[in-house]
Amino acid sequence: PSNRSKFLNFLVDWSQRYHQAFPSRTHFIGIEYIMLKNVNDFPKNLEALWKLALKMGSVRVNLIPYNPGASKDAFGGTDMETIKNWQQKLNSKGIVCTIRRSQGLDIAAACGQLANKNQ
Repeated sequence: PSNRSKFLNFLVDWSQRYHQAFPSRTHFIGIEYIMLKNVNDFPKNLEALWKLALKMGSVRVNLIPYNPGASKDAFGGTDMETIKNWQQKLNSKGIVCTIRRSQGLDIAAACGQLANKNQ
């Protein structure tokens, strides 16, 4: 909601111009996608992601499991089975897709986290 209207159309156009300016098999655009349980992990979200990725040309999608840590916020992480299923489906569409490996979750220092246990 913080982006300008038609931002995704702008992004597709920009990525096509980028690939024309820098034609190379080693240049790609990275898409980072955090997986939130029952928020953006539905089949319709997967379809929207692969359609966008295919329009953008050479991309690499990185699926990021959400790390709730010790917080009691409204979000939960998508189960790993679903994330792996997404990876398989994106790969089957010819999209390079990886899953971010969490590091530091045990000490509340995983991706997107910085916590103080003495709060």
